[in-house]
Amino acid sequence: MRPLVWLGGTGYFIYLFHQPVNSLVHWVVARTSPTLITALGFAVTSLTLVILFGLAELSRRFSEQPLIAFGHRFTVGVGVTLQIADRQFGDLHEIQNTALLSRVCRLTD
Repeated sequence: MRPLVWLGGTGYFIYLFHQPVNSLVHWVVARTSPTLITALGFAVTSLTLVILFGLAELSRRFSEQPLIAFGHRFTVGVGVTLQIADRQFGDLHEIQNTALLSRVCRLTD
């Protein structure tokens, strides 16, 4: 289960950077575009996965986690959140969708 949690935490980085990293590694190592047809292409793609997972972990540890921790220092109370919601969504008593209200309240947790 732990590898899936890690993959979930780094998945967006992997999604954003897999193609540029794959192309760059293929160009540096084999001077070709990415392919899985040859043994060399498969080996370089495998190397790319290792590099990409390493970069994703470095990004998560030294960029994303500190920024998230910094952002969590600035929370507001439920009353302020409800006032903001009242301005954005109209009278809270008229909101029938309790899921929306619970999402608004969850912002303060």
